[in-house]
Amino acid sequence: MLFYKFIKKLKLFYYRHKGIKIGKDCEISPQAYLDCHRPNKRTTMLRIGNNVRISRWTMIVVADTVDLDHPEIPWNKRKIKYSPVVIGSNVFIGAQTVVLPGTTIGENVVIGANSVVKGVIPDNVVAAGSPARVIKKI
Repeated sequence: MLFYKFIKKLKLFYYRHKGIKIGKDCEISPQAYLDCHRPNKRTTMLRIGNNVRISRWTMIVVADTVDLDHPEIPWNKRKIKYSPVVIGSNVFIGAQTVVLPGTTIGENVVIGANSVVKGVIPDNVVAAGSPARVIKKI
């Protein structure tokens, strides 16, 4: 248990060092993946508010190389497109959720497990599904 707590703190330190803005009292599972890509050292592509819980096997992505206009270009030669992700305070993100580039999650939100989140999720809601939709207001 002590080793697990150490790994969680080490990962928070690593993410902050890589330029991700993480608020106070956040808990990110060691099995979660937060994309650390950014176009330059001064740009923050991922912002996480206070009191956020990110569960196991969750993936939060800020960069993409998909180019449907030019499929003949090999993927490793394509330009990376960056879109920031913002997660408000008091948010719980369930296990195996994927948060895609350009997503904004409001405050006091619960995201159900196995969801694919894209776009804007408003404040004070429960959202789930693929794509994630508001299920109920809280």
